[in-house]
Amino acid sequence: MFELNESDEGQRLRCHFGMDDKTKDVVVTRSLPLATMTKSEAIRLCIAKWEVIVLLCEEGFRIESEGGHNTCALCHMFLNKGNNTCNTLFGKKCPISVATGRDTCHGTPYFSFARADKDDLDARMEEAVREVTFLRGLLELAVEEERG
Repeated sequence: MFELNESDEGQRLRCHFGMDDKTKDVVVTRSLPLATMTKSEAIRLCIAKWEVIVLLCEEGFRIESEGGHNTCALCHMFLNKGNNTCNTLFGKKCPISVATGRDTCHGTPYFSFARADKDDLDARMEEAVREVTFLRGLLELAVEEERG
């Protein structure tokens, strides 16, 4: 299992994610704090996941799957699996869906990453970096919103 060392405080959130050696899928290696997460904390965990993906690409790892909704903190908060939309039963929408006007991460670099050739690590890393940048923009908005 590829996993980052938690000793460096800057790496703390990234340690929730790793890669399964057998399946080559990105997986959650440590439970996500789902019950207590704020929107900005969920976005930070999403950023950490994609930073791990960038590191895996940099290290030459071929990733079969980035884990989809199973490894996405925002999906855990907002995905309505019953109708495959990104809003809760209480009407709260995922910040990605709000930003793009679409459900399930359409309109983000996520799909470009998924469509890129799995052996083209440079292309996949570029899309993962774009996803990190996109999510950091959402983080700024979420932090401002939470400050009120």
